[in-house]
Amino acid sequence: MTTKLTFILAFLVSVGASGLASEPPKLPLLSPLFGDNMVLQREKPIRFWGWTRPGDSVRVELAGSSATAIAEATGRWQTEITPPAPGGPYTVQITCGTEAIVLHEVLIGDVWLCGGQSNMEMGMGRVRNAQAEIKQASHPEIRLFTVAKQVSYSPAATVEGSWKICSPQTVAEGGWNGFSAVAYYFGRKLQSEINVPVGLVVDAYGGTPAESWTTPETLRKLGEFGPELDEVERLRAKGGPQFGSFLMHWLAENDLGESNHWSAANFDAAAWRSVQIPGGFAEIGLAEVPGIGWFRKELILPDPLPAGEATLNLGMVEKWTPRISTGSSWGPAPGWKIPGPMSLRTTFSGRARTCSSFAYSRIARPAAFFRRPLS
Repeated sequence: MTTKLTFILAFLVSVGASGLASEPPKLPLLSPLFGDNMVLQREKPIRFWGWTRPGDSVRVELAGSSATAIAEATGRWQTEITPPAPGGPYTVQITCGTEAIVLHEVLIGDVWLCGGQSNMEMGMGRVRNAQAEIKQASHPEIRLFTVAKQVSYSPAATVEGSWKICSPQTVAEGGWNGFSAVAYYFGRKLQSEINVPVGLVVDAYGGTPAESWTTPETLRKLGEFGPELDEVERLRAKGGPQFGSFLMHWLAENDLGESNHWSAANFDAAAWRSVQIPGGFAEIGLAEVPGIGWFRKELILPDPLPAGEATLNLGMVEKWTPRISTGSSWGPAPGWKIPGPMSLRTTFSGRARTCSSFAYSRIARPAAFFRRPLS
């Protein structure tokens, strides 16, 4: 007895719709940039801010000094306080009516913003002798804050992240193998020389262009980014997902496969034409215009199936990496590990979507590459 595996993909270009914008989250009494284990800048007034009801009074206390602010009509409050001597640890208390926040293990020293692309983002797990370097990364006078990635088509009020004491555990935490290696080595050398606490705020995003770090007002003055800025404003006003990619918005607005549920396991694709693999997009009707392609392929699997994970290999499409689905989730191809255990079933439905940006785009792998190893 055998098991049939169905792998689906089709082609068409049309118009779909994106979802509605969700309710904005409630803004916190204190900005998330402030927290336990943080470092505050020495020898300059320290600015605290957050949000509450308009007109509310907020009091900030630090090492015997205090400051008070009244929330504006927008609910935002802001005040400054004189820092104590470098070192610590200190305690910060923020009070607003019956609500109070107490921050512990606060140090006074130098705070550095470490921004950039993948060179700044790359973590400690990627450096030479990584395990030995991480094992020696116990520096309680260095504090770490990694700004979580988010896409926004207007200035974001808050960030996600938390302050951590530098240790072998904390430098190894996070995506792409841990805390920024460039920031860590910079902070370690600096702290050993100036002998005051050092706070490292990493705000890095691999592959981002310089324009992404520039205000719209500045880009407008340059004159050449008007159409892109107009499109971002259109997408912001429209609402819905903020992909951070013009291409993803194009897909969301022009993919009939999504709006007509072509990825559903019970979708009837009997009317679809047969195509040869490998082959160009010209052979499937997308010769001269950009287009979105969906394909379907049936494979026969042994019965019983081996236990363990399954990997679906599609190969590469020139100029584009396809996405594949098992009906409940999407993943990149090739070599996508299908989530969850592989169970025996009569028909397995996997779907893939790809895109042609050029007339000479091709599905480059031979048919034999389209396989599904079972482990």
